[in-house]
Amino acid sequence: MSACTANCDGKKIDVSSLYEGVKSIPNDKYDYVFACSHQTCGGHENVAVCQIETAGDLRQWSLGAANTSVWELITKAPLQFTISYSGGDSNYKHHQRLSLVKFIENDNSSTLLGVYRKEDKDTATYEFSFTASKKYFHHH
Repeated sequence: MSACTANCDGKKIDVSSLYEGVKSIPNDKYDYVFACSHQTCGGHENVAVCQIETAGDLRQWSLGAANTSVWELITKAPLQFTISYSGGDSNYKHHQRLSLVKFIENDNSSTLLGVYRKEDKDTATYEFSFTASKKYFHHH
């Protein structure tokens, strides 16, 4: 298991094409950029989710490190799972930022959709979802 790959019942699941297909997810005054590894953000290396200001100082915050990924299977058919990334920068309440990224397989969808869901300011938790057809998940 890594930031972007896992095995489920002998099948490899790879979300790297979803991260590459959605260059960033905009919300309000920020862009959110996803990567499997090698992303530098706010002075940190190997950041999975980076929050970038789109105006002003263009500051950046890590919302979770790639090497902290925890995968949780929700359903196998259709495939739904969550990856959490922890160890991000601290927020104003001194909580480390954390990202929860839900992946939803939908063969009725012809496009790849990345969506900002919400931020819980008390816990510094950010939620996102990616919805795509089976081909994006690279089952083998």
